[in-house]
Amino acid sequence: MLIENFGFPPFLVFPSWEKSLEERDEVTISSIKQFVVDVFSHYIEPTISNIEDIFTYANSNEDEFLRRIEQ
Repeated sequence: MLIENFGFPPFLVFPSWEKSLEERDEVTISSIKQFVVDVFSHYIEPTISNIEDIFTYANSNEDEFLRRIEQ
C-alpha cells in the first residue's frame, strides 16, 4: 500500500529489539536516518535531503516547521 493512500502519515514508534544494530550497524543506522529524512521531506519540506537539513529548516523556519508538524 502506498503512503499516498493514507489520510495521515502512518508513524509507529516501537522499541528496537536489536539495540546493538541501532547503535553499531552502519546499514541500520543509515536506514533509520533515511526513514526520518523521507518522512520529513514528504510531509514538511520537499527540499530536505539529509538529517542536517531537518535541523536547518526547523531553525530557520520555526513557525512553519511547527505548523506543519502539528498539521
